[in-house]
Amino acid sequence: MISEVALQRIVGLRFSVIYFPLWYVDCSHEGGREFVLLDAVGQSPVQAIPDGDPILNKLRGNDTRKSFQFSELRFLPFRCPNCGWAFPFRPLSILHFCPTCRHLFREKEGEWAELTYSVIPSGEDPPPKNPLWVPFWRCRTRLESSGERMETMADLHRLAPPPRVVDPNRESRKPIYFYIPAVKFRNPQTIHNLGSRLTFVQPDLNLGSFEDGSHPLTAGGSLAVEDAQDLGLIILGALIPQANRKARAWMQECRVELQDPQLLYFPFSRVDLFWKEMITGISFQHNALSEDLPEPQR
Repeated sequence: MISEVALQRIVGLRFSVIYFPLWYVDCSHEGGREFVLLDAVGQSPVQAIPDGDPILNKLRGNDTRKSFQFSELRFLPFRCPNCGWAFPFRPLSILHFCPTCRHLFREKEGEWAELTYSVIPSGEDPPPKNPLWVPFWRCRTRLESSGERMETMADLHRLAPPPRVVDPNRESRKPIYFYIPAVKFRNPQTIHNLGSRLTFVQPDLNLGSFEDGSHPLTAGGSLAVEDAQDLGLIILGALIPQANRKARAWMQECRVELQDPQLLYFPFSRVDLFWKEMITGISFQHNALSEDLPEPQR
């Protein structure tokens, strides 16, 4: 039986606890007795309970339960702290890019924290009109299993043969970089495919920045670096051929270390029904993103 890595869902779901005030009222009347839960905000009944003792006992808890203080409720304006313009609203995004001043922010402990990023120039002259810039996390990768450690592309190629002819001497001097899309797609398999294909290519990149005065169209960043690093084993599983039993067995005990994360924006150009990356040629369908794209600014 060949062991496989199954991609079932995207990690990184965020859960919050909201404390909502309710009144617990013990009512006695001619018809008897009942217990009512009242909405302390909207001042309307929520539910009538025939026997409220179990809920009351649960609310009271035991004698060892300690009281606690609620943290301060703060509202963070959804606008760029650098230039003051509103961020594009993306319900799934946690990385917020300002197309006006081209700064990137993430909420952290009730404040906006700025993130660094780099841009991969398209290399085309003249540059394409209205490209879509898609963020990827690039992490230097180390693999370890059964006492064996892999740190270079030559090491990785012994485990996952490349789809092209490579120079072993050159590859032995190149570190392993894993690429993970920082956006969510309607089908999680798209993250699987894009990340593994870009990792296979290992492009030589010249890092740059957006031009002054430009208003780039970017896909919403919805995957934090902590969650992206959890997908390392998924990317590795996509690199290894299904029929390679030895490599699959090696991967079962493998520990994947993703370090030195960088956020890179790659340019994608619209080609028929697809968005195609201009340097490596990887692509995805134009409606594959989980969020609708805003109209590009002129």
